[in-house]
Amino acid sequence: MTAKTIGEFIRQHRVARGLTQTALAERLGVVQGAVSNWENEYNDIRREDFVRVAEALEIPEPEWPEAMRLPVRHVEPTATEAA
Repeated sequence: MTAKTIGEFIRQHRVARGLTQTALAERLGVVQGAVSNWENEYNDIRREDFVRVAEALEIPEPEWPEAMRLPVRHVEPTATEAA
């Protein structure tokens, strides 16, 4: 699936799993209008809400849109760890 927006990404995965907006909303404990607003990009989805959506739709993090992934930080080893 190739989605251009986060809303399209959510919609594509929801539909692929045979869920209505209402069914997904019930799983998330939100109103159907919230799911509609996210899918139609009327409201930006907060990362913590996106994580809940991804979990409800069983989407592994490597498949998430770049904007929703946490950046990977490179940490230099300390002198004792490097030895």
